[in-house]
Amino acid sequence: MCEDYRLTRYCDDYHDINERKQELEALIRQECPQTRIIYNKIRNRELRYIGKFMQIYNFRCAYCGVSNRVLLNVHLFEVDHFICESSFSGSSAKEAAGCISNLVLACRCCNRDKSNLEWPREYDSLLHPDRGELIHVFRRDNNYYIRIADNYKSDEIIVGFYNRLRLGSQKRRLDYLLTEMIGIEAELCRKRYRHSSLELLRECINLLSRRRNSMY
Repeated sequence: MCEDYRLTRYCDDYHDINERKQELEALIRQECPQTRIIYNKIRNRELRYIGKFMQIYNFRCAYCGVSNRVLLNVHLFEVDHFICESSFSGSSAKEAAGCISNLVLACRCCNRDKSNLEWPREYDSLLHPDRGELIHVFRRDNNYYIRIADNYKSDEIIVGFYNRLRLGSQKRRLDYLLTEMIGIEAELCRKRYRHSSLELLRECINLLSRRRNSMY
């Protein structure tokens, strides 16, 4: 099982996220020099920036890891303010909240559940999906549920974040198992495997995918 609870054996790792986000911001500012709030450009589905932003995260939720291979509708992914807008004050609050370093790709479920959740600023680095510490806060157990790591089980802030995003739900487990099954199917196809069990696997994937996508 991968160290990163959001990944299965068949997922590409998150890499160079911060560098790629800075490149995207530079592109936006070059093409739209009057832009003050980067968030407004990235979230606009009529522009190409949302697609580039999703590519940076490999089309996966930065919090729970669900991918577009499971959620077949890309509109079920949204641009989330990691630190919610209400945490900022002053005339430049929207601009500060909408800076690209504060934006992450989230599935609709995580984004809506997280909503305006606030926490002490000293937890920012620990909880920010881009900074590499989140994978030590949560883990995947042997039954494929997301759990809080032992070191943080008594931390009220971490427990509150975990519960608010419902990371331990059956839905998160199903997402992981579906991603694993889809990866196995792709691997078998790549090896030109021919057997009736492959068709059975596909039937199971289709059945579970329909069930999963009906949850939204």
